[in-house]
Amino acid sequence: MRENTAHAGLQVAPSETELKFYIPAATALKALSAQTRDERKAPIYIEQHVLNPDRLKSLVKQFGIDESVSNSGVFTSVRARRIVESGSERLLIEFKSRRMGDRVSRFELGKLISEEQFTNLNREHGVGCIRKIRHIMSGTVQVASGSQKVLVELDQVLYAGSPAKSLDTPFFTADIEAPGAILDAVRRGDHSLDWLKGCTILSFAKEEIRRALSNKRLACEGFGAPQMAAIAFLTEESLPR
Repeated sequence: MRENTAHAGLQVAPSETELKFYIPAATALKALSAQTRDERKAPIYIEQHVLNPDRLKSLVKQFGIDESVSNSGVFTSVRARRIVESGSERLLIEFKSRRMGDRVSRFELGKLISEEQFTNLNREHGVGCIRKIRHIMSGTVQVASGSQKVLVELDQVLYAGSPAKSLDTPFFTADIEAPGAILDAVRRGDHSLDWLKGCTILSFAKEEIRRALSNKRLACEGFGAPQMAAIAFLTEESLPR
């Protein structure tokens, strides 16, 4: 986190760098089944509600975001999340900016909230929801300084839409959040995650593909014709010529 000298006592909102992949269901299931007992970690349940963007500014003020960071104006979306991991539950409100020009960086800021706040946010501001199971996969990446461990968040979306409905088609994505040098190595294929090497990097796919398969679009519209068309396009693109 960087200091902003123009605003005494305030800091710039933290940023993340992340690659997002589309993972064919057969590839995801094979990777999961190949894990050893020692590699397996308990899956994480995530319930993610997109909140009305028209209420963004009022929510920034309500939760004191503008009082904690100097660049709260960069945020363009807000969501409420329930995360259940190893029997422990966290509820958060999260503010995010658009992706920057490099397509992997953006600002984000989250705050813990109560069950009552979570319920009220979804009732008063919710415009869509996804529910998913997250599996944590691990591997190594080769960078200039040597071998580095990397974690992959492999997500299966189970329900999506407003209201959320179960998906008839298995749908998996994977995210890697890491420093830029590690993400560059992943893009080059300098890693041990063989199952990931043939998968499409959604972060650099065509805009209409990225948008159709984004969590926000899934939450608001569900999994329908645009999503099926995007997957069909990616599948066709991946076929050998």
